[in-house]
Amino acid sequence: MRRTVNSAFLVAAADIAVLFPFLRLVLLLVHDASAVGTEEQAGK
Repeated sequence: MRRTVNSAFLVAAADIAVLFPFLRLVLLLVHDASAVGTEEQAGK
C-alpha cells in the first residue's frame, strides 16, 4: 500500500514538473501574441 502511494506521489510530482514549464511557455506565447497584436493596432 505504501509503495503505491509513494509511486503516485512520484508520478504527480513528475507531472507537475513537466506541466509548469509547459504552462509558462504557453502563457509566454499568448502574452507575446497579444503584445504583437497591440503593436500592430498602435501602428495603424
